[in-house]
Amino acid sequence: MEDQKVIESSTLYSEDLAPIPQNNRTGDTWNYTTLCISMSLCIPIYMLASSLIGGA
Repeated sequence: MEDQKVIESSTLYSEDLAPIPQNNRTGDTWNYTTLCISMSLCIPIYMLASSLIGGA
């Protein structure tokens, strides 16, 4: 609890960027799976893969 007070008093602390407390988190395995699948469909991933294949 002491560490939390020190972190929150820092000038670099932002409520918008702070992690959500464990008891307020609602994500489950399905949410993380969906995130990974959707991220794998991004164009930059294909461009990275093609550059790695082309460089090898």
